Amino acid sequence: MVGEGVFGPCPHRSFFIKPIEKRRSVRNVNLFTMKYELQALENLVNDVTAGLSTPEILKLILAEEERLPKAITENIFLLNSDYLVRQYICWHLDGLVKLADKIYWKTHGATGQEPKKTLVVVLNLLDTLGRSFPEYLDNNIPLPRVVLDRERKVYTDELTTLKQVLVKNKINPKLVEITLIPLENFVSKRHHRLVTCSGYHYLKQYVRALKGLDFKRTEYKVPDYVLTDKLITVNYNSSRMLDYCTDVIGSYLKKYATPAEKEKVLVTLKKILNQLTIISGVRYDHRFPAIREELTKWADEEMTFLANPAQRAGNAAKQFQKLRLPVEQIAYLAFLLNKHNVFIGIDRNGVIRHYVNTYASKETEQISEGSFRNHFKQPTDRAARGLRTLLRKILADIDEFLK
Repeated sequence: MVGEGVFGPCPHRSFFIKPIEKRRSVRNVNLFTMKYELQALENLVNDVTAGLSTPEILKLILAEEERLPKAITENIFLLNSDYLVRQYICWHLDGLVKLADKIYWKTHGATGQEPKKTLVVVLNLLDTLGRSFPEYLDNNIPLPRVVLDRERKVYTDELTTLKQVLVKNKINPKLVEITLIPLENFVSKRHHRLVTCSGYHYLKQYVRALKGLDFKRTEYKVPDYVLTDKLITVNYNSSRMLDYCTDVIGSYLKKYATPAEKEKVLVTLKKILNQLTIISGVRYDHRFPAIREELTKWADEEMTFLANPAQRAGNAAKQFQKLRLPVEQIAYLAFLLNKHNVFIGIDRNGVIRHYVNTYASKETEQISEGSFRNHFKQPTDRAARGLRTLLRKILADIDEFLK
């Protein structure tokens, strides 16, 4: 049975379908067999680096291609724990990636069909697991370097094309910048984060979804809304995307004078969100909730605020203490203090409300609770780097004081 896998064709997919359905009925967990088999894969990785010739490596890999699917099939039957299955599959995924990288570096630049065939066999095995157990690809399994080098060229062209389309349709420049981040991070060799199999799988779905955009749909008033809805359906749950959405909605709410009118807008927003067809099984950042869920929570929190006249009146009359920091760094600082239990007798929501009701950032006279909550829940790399610079200066002063 052959199908589209994570990296290409998936010839062994049929080996893994039935075991997953039947394994719960088996009570005997043969951990010794698992250990022996995983050691065999580790030994194969070591053999590749032991100075063997390419034909010898190919012979070992072809034997592994025949052995591995059958071995996994037998062992899956023996596992009655989701945790053990996850560990078992993830160990194999990680081992196969190491094997692919070792072969790639050892045969890089070599001529003939044997080096290419050796890599294809390993990638097909990896596809087999990735396709059959996609839910386990979110465990930071790195993308094989051969795939990364190949696909960077492809997605560099995709990045250029998509940017031209968005600019041509006069999309908000800030939204264009946010939309292109996944592609820019993937193609950039300076990007410091690990490129994972799940990230690559998401990127393929992401680009496929954006290619089908129709910016002339009559039910949308502006092209920005076409793109925003599509980004929500593909579950682009980055903190910057969430912040952009809440800022746009917040600006729109300012057009209405009364809390009742604003609440009506928020109710309509929730209905629109519920009507969107979300692509199942995809998420930009697995650490955070789905963006539709986060936007719905934000709308609920805004409606709660609108229903509290005393809180609105207090915020309107309050003089906020201005900090020489952007909102994202203030939020990350609050997140760290809360994480390390600095606050006594106050929960996370209380911490957020305290900061919003007490401080202003260097860019604003009053911090939006929705924006602050987004940055608190989803700290950005930029916020972490900025705060680290400040904390290093503070620690240097402490070190100087303690000399």
